[in-house]
Amino acid sequence: MAFDLHRRWRFEATPERLWDLVMEAESYRGWWPWLRELDPARLEGGTTLAATIRPPLPYTVRVRIHVEEVRARELVQASVSGDLVGRARLEIERSGDDAEVMLHFGLTPQRALLRRLHVVARPMLRWGHDWVVDAAIGQLERATGISAVPLPAPARVG
Repeated sequence: MAFDLHRRWRFEATPERLWDLVMEAESYRGWWPWLRELDPARLEGGTTLAATIRPPLPYTVRVRIHVEEVRARELVQASVSGDLVGRARLEIERSGDDAEVMLHFGLTPQRALLRRLHVVARPMLRWGHDWVVDAAIGQLERATGISAVPLPAPARVG
C-alpha cells in the first residue's frame, strides 16, 4: 500500500458529541478548505460520496467513497476508488468521559501521475498525505473547540 495509516487520538468530547460532529458531513468543506468537493454530504450505509482533495502539492486527488457500514457512535467503514483505491475505517470508543478515535486506511494510487510520483517522490507524497490528516485534526479542533491529543498508534490488525 502506498498510504497505510493507523492513527489514534483522544478527543475531549463524549463519543456521542463526537459522533454528532462526524455525522455533520455538510460541514466538512467549511472545516477543511483542502476538501474541494464532497457530494452528497452525508454518511449513511450504502451512500457513495464523490470527493476532491487538494493537498498543498501540485496535484488534486479525486475519489469516490462508498460507505459500506455505519454503526452509530462506533464505526464508519468504507471502500475508496478513483485516483486512490483501498479501504478506510473510523472507530470511536469511550475512554472515560472522552472519545478515543482510531483511523485506519490503506490506499494505493491508481492514477498514472500518482503512481509515477509514488515511485520517484514517495517521501513528498507521504508528506502531502500526512499533512491532510494532521490538518484535518487541527482544523476540526479550531472549528469545534474540541481538543484532540495524539495517542500511540494502535496495534495493526491482520
